[in-house]
Amino acid sequence: MAEQMLWRHASSTTWHLLQNTHKHRTLIDEILCQIIKQLTDNKSIKIDSVQRGWKLLAIVLNYFIPSEHLQPYFIKYLHDNRSKNEKLVQLCLNHYEQTLKYGGRKNTPSKAEIGLLAANGQNGGKNQTFLLPGGFSLTLLATPSMVMDDCLNLLCERLNISNTLENDEYSIFIVITSGHSSRLLNPAEYLFDIISECARANIIDFHLIIKRMLWFNIPFVFNNNNQSEMFINFMYHQLIPELLEGTMIILNNNHLSDKLMQEISLMAALQYRASNKIGLPSMREVKHLLPATVLKLKSVRPQEWTAAIHDRLCAFVESMSTIEAKIKFLNLIKTWPLFGTTFFTVQSVDDPSIRSPCLIGIYKNGILFLDLDTRETLFTIPYDNVVSIRRHQATIDIKYGSLNQPHILQCQLDRAQDLVALSGRYLSLIGRSLTSALERKSDTQQIHRSLTSTYDDPISTCDRFAMKIIAKKHFTLMGTQAHTFNQQIQSECSILRGLNHPCIIRVYDVYDTPEAVYIVLELVEGGELFDRIVANGQFDETTSKFLFRQMCLGVKYLHDHSITHRDLKPENVLLTSPDTNETLIKITDFGLSRFINETTLMKTFCGTPNYLAPEVLSTHGEASYTNKVDVWSLGVILYICLVGYPPFSESISGIPLNDQIIKGLYTFPDEFWSEVSAPAKDLIRKMMCVDPATRLTMNAVLEHPWLADDHDNTARVDKIMYPSTVISTPPTIKSVKRSACDDDTSTSEPCTKEVEETPTESNTSSGRPKRVKH
Repeated sequence: MAEQMLWRHASSTTWHLLQNTHKHRTLIDEILCQIIKQLTDNKSIKIDSVQRGWKLLAIVLNYFIPSEHLQPYFIKYLHDNRSKNEKLVQLCLNHYEQTLKYGGRKNTPSKAEIGLLAANGQNGGKNQTFLLPGGFSLTLLATPSMVMDDCLNLLCERLNISNTLENDEYSIFIVITSGHSSRLLNPAEYLFDIISECARANIIDFHLIIKRMLWFNIPFVFNNNNQSEMFINFMYHQLIPELLEGTMIILNNNHLSDKLMQEISLMAALQYRASNKIGLPSMREVKHLLPATVLKLKSVRPQEWTAAIHDRLCAFVESMSTIEAKIKFLNLIKTWPLFGTTFFTVQSVDDPSIRSPCLIGIYKNGILFLDLDTRETLFTIPYDNVVSIRRHQATIDIKYGSLNQPHILQCQLDRAQDLVALSGRYLSLIGRSLTSALERKSDTQQIHRSLTSTYDDPISTCDRFAMKIIAKKHFTLMGTQAHTFNQQIQSECSILRGLNHPCIIRVYDVYDTPEAVYIVLELVEGGELFDRIVANGQFDETTSKFLFRQMCLGVKYLHDHSITHRDLKPENVLLTSPDTNETLIKITDFGLSRFINETTLMKTFCGTPNYLAPEVLSTHGEASYTNKVDVWSLGVILYICLVGYPPFSESISGIPLNDQIIKGLYTFPDEFWSEVSAPAKDLIRKMMCVDPATRLTMNAVLEHPWLADDHDNTARVDKIMYPSTVISTPPTIKSVKRSACDDDTSTSEPCTKEVEETPTESNTSSGRPKRVKH
């Protein structure tokens, strides 16, 4: 009975149950049904037997939820029993909703956590302290189902931050004192998972710290009317170290202007008053109030700084309260041009006009290249000019300007991943902020919302979504002013709106403004196929076939609707789940797609070179080609999935990449292909046939024995694409049937980023192919 699960050996028994359910997910429905059966027909003599059963169910629901087939019956059972055990049933519902939204807990509960839930039937919560800059702290009642996003929202509420968009500008870090390490926590991570990880590793000196990472929704005025004193202290103590480091000080021609000197003197005086010190600071104390970069200047002597600070204190600062001094400090520093900028040291930039080493600054309006010593601006890239940011180990490629003929800046820096992540967060926040403004705007002459979507509107339902923002600027194509951004975007939108397939990205809405078009897309949180290849090195044949069949079905759907993608590559294949063997794929990015029919052929030269078909390269895009260009691209993707490196490499063969592709100069070296089946290689050969006339069609690809003869794989793909149609007979609650366990439950983690890392010939080394990796 359930009470035995939560008795003396509750911790080890519960751990055993959850651990084995993780390994055998087909048991989830059966376990839930068995618990419900015992709750319904409870014959135990223990008084608290039913209550313990509900607590066990609450623990399980923190990790797993029923399949889509069982869900309606399961939820109905919970609601039907709400009056009997209202608090525990509500706890089960809360855990169910959190697991449905965030994928469930990853770590089994500790003995202490189970004890908390056993003692406190409402939530099993505990007080958790979060540190703020300056040594202040906030304590929350944390529950087992809380994720970091929940904690962040509660902390922002305590800080009196009313703008929900502003909440996204804050982040929580875990800092381990003994290891001198810190980690940015994902908003979807469960708080109790983090705590249990530390407990298992015997780490007791960890702290959870909240910090503002983005500065997009900056208060127009800091005051103590709309903001709490705690919020003022938070902002003040976070910005003081940045001021003292001197990162925001701009020295034009290495010279400190009189105005800037006065402002720095005033801010030093405000710091002194904010610390509640009495009297005037000594010359030694003054040194601790000034930015490091200013102290290095010989143009202003220490005596001059001391006198200037004394003047400010005596004039009016001395009469201020400590909170007034902090507010004055914040209102002054936020007027500085580099306020809210995060800096990254860059070792080199491949543009000779940008002096290296230098700084890259990421802020609300774009990307700045700054002089390392003076902070003077060398170059600026606004966000609406950014095409993409690609990371390659310790370098990044920033594409900007024209979509089809962009400029590229390659930068070498140590914190490449942090830079890309931060810029991606700004782009995401800008998109959400603009969408919110568009929803409120009523001037239809200024903003046009495209035809009503056939899907539920994710904005009005508060669902999460992705936003693609594209500025309306003219671009050239092969040297000819052939199209505009607007035409290309409208083409993409019209294509996306007409599609309805499990393996094709969904579009929810489109907003058209004079400056840009905002496309609201389905949010796919499992990342790119490319990233998965990088992480794994390669896939086994079973996994490759599982993913590849989905890709083929999606592309066949496009071809059946007279659509050619023309830019198929691993970066444009998204995954819905972190579990590669249980993920649904989504084909995205139709910026290069065009409608064609039997008499209309494509003549536009575009696409990613490594995946382009020979007929596109050989004619430089000036001749006609058909949708079989997608078949070639899929063949290249399959090749990479199976062995982890691309079929063409200029650095190994010495032959120009385009010539290799045009002549079909690829091989299957036994060193890497010995374990790949002959049918798989045969399919690749027939898909990567240089002559389009003899190349397979998508129908023929799906009929190839490598795909068609594997009925188990076909069933797996059908199940992942159409999960609700797999089981036709609903299970009963009291009489559990094995059929209730046929659906697997997979979890997913947020991974929204704008990074492209293409496996090209640069990913190879002399002598042998190199697997795709960081």
